[in-house]
Amino acid sequence: MLKFTTLFIALLLAIQTNAQIKKGSILVGGQIALNSSNSNTVTHLNPTQLVQNNKQKNSLFGLNIGTAVKENKVIGLNLNFNSIIETRESSPNILFSNKSNQNEIGIFYREYKKIKKDFYFFGQADITAIFGNGTGTSNSNPLIQTVKQTGGRLYLSTGVGYAVLKKLQIEVSLPNVLGIQFTSTKFSESLPITRTQEVENFSFNSSLTSNNVIGNLGIGFRLTF
Repeated sequence: MLKFTTLFIALLLAIQTNAQIKKGSILVGGQIALNSSNSNTVTHLNPTQLVQNNKQKNSLFGLNIGTAVKENKVIGLNLNFNSIIETRESSPNILFSNKSNQNEIGIFYREYKKIKKDFYFFGQADITAIFGNGTGTSNSNPLIQTVKQTGGRLYLSTGVGYAVLKKLQIEVSLPNVLGIQFTSTKFSESLPITRTQEVENFSFNSSLTSNNVIGNLGIGFRLTF
């Protein structure tokens, strides 16, 4: 991870002013990132064993608009909508399902570096507020769990783009190369007696530590006016 982090910081510091995005330009863009994972856990309970299958699907849709305050230096507003579906299935036939949404609104700062003709590299810093909610159910009992989350995060992303047209660029990005996040999560369980619990979490994370870095890549577009 250290090598990737060092490389990213070096590239970000190496960004120079290059007549790529002119001062005063308006940039409108979007991003779609889809990721899924599947894993199995086996627990031995003599004389039997418990097999648990875990599946998770993430769907991220982002929209942003910004203005170039200088050549290749853009400041703007970000909106992200993240849908997460998680299931845990255990033998014999115990299924837990969780569906949640995490919405973000924040500001970003981006710099560009032209690589070759219509190709360019970019680095971006974001600070966002987080608002989320979710519901969990199980077919083994009538319990319904609801979750509400608030917080914020600061993170760095990077990527490369290609200008397919004069005012249209296609981008491949690696979100959350480095990130710091704080969240406050409130859990509520609907039983004959309602129980609530609140958990605060502070974390430092990076998509580079994932076993599936390619699966974290996002595809986006950007229009320049």
